[in-house]
Amino acid sequence: MQTIGERLDRYRGIGPGFDFLRVALAMLVVLNHSFLTLDGNFDYVNKHGLWNLFGLVVPSFFALSGFLITGSAQRLKLKDFLLNRSMRIVPALAVDITVSALIIGPVFTAFSLHDYFRGEDFHHYFANIIGFIHYELPGVFLHNPFAKQVNASLWTVPYEIGCYILMSLLIISGSVKSKMRNIFFFVLFTAIFCGLHIYYYIHPWPFISGSTLDNFIGNFTDDRGNPLYFNFLAGVMFFVFRDRIPYSGKLALGSIVLVVCSEFLHDVYFFSVSVGYLTIYIGLLEIPRLPLYSRGDYSYGIYLYAFPVQQALVCLFPGRFNVFTHFLLSIVLVTCIAMFSWHCIEKPVLSLRKKFSFTARKGEENLRQPEAAVKPAAD
Repeated sequence: MQTIGERLDRYRGIGPGFDFLRVALAMLVVLNHSFLTLDGNFDYVNKHGLWNLFGLVVPSFFALSGFLITGSAQRLKLKDFLLNRSMRIVPALAVDITVSALIIGPVFTAFSLHDYFRGEDFHHYFANIIGFIHYELPGVFLHNPFAKQVNASLWTVPYEIGCYILMSLLIISGSVKSKMRNIFFFVLFTAIFCGLHIYYYIHPWPFISGSTLDNFIGNFTDDRGNPLYFNFLAGVMFFVFRDRIPYSGKLALGSIVLVVCSEFLHDVYFFSVSVGYLTIYIGLLEIPRLPLYSRGDYSYGIYLYAFPVQQALVCLFPGRFNVFTHFLLSIVLVTCIAMFSWHCIEKPVLSLRKKFSFTARKGEENLRQPEAAVKPAAD
């Protein structure tokens, strides 16, 4: 039976379905947020059972990221890996935060510009760039159904950073190249996760002490985001064991069953493994790239920039949209923004990697390996 590794080698390291999958996942995030920005909650999504679909999106992004960046992590030194990740993630994120604070905020604030720029929320908003998440700007979107939230998609940023910290530990320990060490690392992290889960049960969020250390730890490890680390590590393990794991439609079907069971049992472990396998299985299918979206890696921009655009549309045209007209207009606008961001910001910055990293240059010449562009774990 063909393995994942053999399937990956067949396509010279680039699964043909990964590009489609990244764009499709990003669009599902936008659709999900159309419900949220129009209704102010997920009642409709929960009532009609759509949450089971939307609930797979971010975990799939993280599994995808774990699988795809492991290839580069295996051939890069730590400093080169971190440099590459930073140059992929930070530029677009910094632009999103700056544009939101300096353009969208002043346009949509209900406050005077004097009060807006003096507000604490304005200054705190820039901390999003380093992973300390703040969703509000002074007086912005006060009367939207999902009030005050400028960009709810930013909630995944700390966990993206946390995943790169985990990958750094895997590189330092050699676990990214060793099957046995990788298993040990996964077991160790499982124990840490269980400990944190017990801690949160005893001390519900926000932390009882409210200390700076607790707030720092909680920013990267609260119960909402902790499972995403398992999705990421599942993707890592699938790459490390790619020469042992079969590429099988039956296993994909079994993974669907496990996903359904995990939803009822609330079991993060089976969920992570099954979502990871499904993500990789789809990524290695022969799915053609979408027209227009094949011209660049737009999925990160779609994920990152969409929410402020969606909130602005609701603010400008209150009560004028249903979910699907709002979604379609949002996709058109944010695709244009993502295209501009890719061709004018992200791609030019990425082209600088060869000047800074000989190892990365050598790796790109000898082994063409895709990297994830997510959003949430964007690349």
